[in-house]
Amino acid sequence: MDRTFNQMLLDYVPEELLKNEMIKKDWFLQNIQIVDGWAGGEMQVSFKEAAASSFAYGQLTDENDVGESVLVRGIVPGHKYVSATMKINERDLREHGGSSKISKQSFLKILPDEINDHVQAFKEIFSHNLLNGKKLAKATASGDATGVLKIDRPERLMVGMKLEIRDTAGAVEVGYISEQSLPTLEVKFVTTRGGTTPVDLSGFTMANFPYVVIPGAEDKAFASLKELLLPASVGGTTTVFGKSKSVYSYLQSHAENGSTITATNIIGKIFDAYTNHRRFYKGNAQKVVMSFKNFAACMKQLESSKGAFNVVPGSRKTDLYGYDQATIHGVGGGLLEFVACQEMDDDCIMLLDMSTMKFHTNGLIRRIKSPDGLEYYTRRGVNGYVHFLDHECYGEFVLNKPQGNAIIHSINF
Repeated sequence: MDRTFNQMLLDYVPEELLKNEMIKKDWFLQNIQIVDGWAGGEMQVSFKEAAASSFAYGQLTDENDVGESVLVRGIVPGHKYVSATMKINERDLREHGGSSKISKQSFLKILPDEINDHVQAFKEIFSHNLLNGKKLAKATASGDATGVLKIDRPERLMVGMKLEIRDTAGAVEVGYISEQSLPTLEVKFVTTRGGTTPVDLSGFTMANFPYVVIPGAEDKAFASLKELLLPASVGGTTTVFGKSKSVYSYLQSHAENGSTITATNIIGKIFDAYTNHRRFYKGNAQKVVMSFKNFAACMKQLESSKGAFNVVPGSRKTDLYGYDQATIHGVGGGLLEFVACQEMDDDCIMLLDMSTMKFHTNGLIRRIKSPDGLEYYTRRGVNGYVHFLDHECYGEFVLNKPQGNAIIHSINF
């Protein structure tokens, strides 16, 4: 049975399928370069902060006072890691096969749906991390003793999910989602999987900005585009490649406060940010990546702008895998490609040059194999045998030229 089950995995659910499905369903991974072959350890990232800068009228610069090119060597310390696990009950495979044996028909009847759901969940966690950072959702009201937490993006979570509830004061609780309500934007946490005892969340108040993360993400999540682009003063990182953003202009992305953005001026504000980005920074970020909420506001403004902005004919594209895009023609002839992604937060809009970013990895998605070569492992319980499939991804997101990108933050309308 082991050989047959393993052979079915090799034949019908190869790990390449998981990798391809993951990329196909994610706009961001489709559009950044995946660089394979990083075996781990430190990776050097070198950049030129400034060119030779000595100029003088009427004379040559003194040989002892020549400003040379400023070359800087940054370091990515090593791989980050994320795992995903599937659980398959042997009894289900046998019952759907209509006999005591696990058949090809029963295997294919159950596994495709399981794989698709698993890939979708993994993709959302992974791509959310790369775009927005470790925080899956943020609380919009203080918690209570019943385990109920009102959050901004409940659709990112699911019943049965194990999460950490944290805040900026350092408080931490671990809970399992037992109930989820999209209409009320609420989830309920209990202390054990399948249990009923609520997690006491009364200590999580809005004064300390509670949020939820995948276990381990607080310290071990991949680098994120949002945190790399934002200044430290509004939630960004203080360093890139181990070098201080405040010291090197190459590491500084153009950031604009979007608190004055409304549903009726959003497109103009985006084109203003693009103009400032081109004026002061060395880049040409023409892909404008945003949430569906902000994209919808842009489309509504187009309908009422009376010609100030328009969609370039033939550029509108809706994709069933979770993104929408359109090229917008602005006042003065500028062209920007607007992209809506399900994974994007509502509070920011990013102007990106996709050639400046890469995901360095060693195989991207891999299925963990046992020492004897099986691509799963088995446990026996009182209800029969259960097969577990573990997948993993090693790597790190690297923004090669932060200065080539821009971000609008603090959007709240």
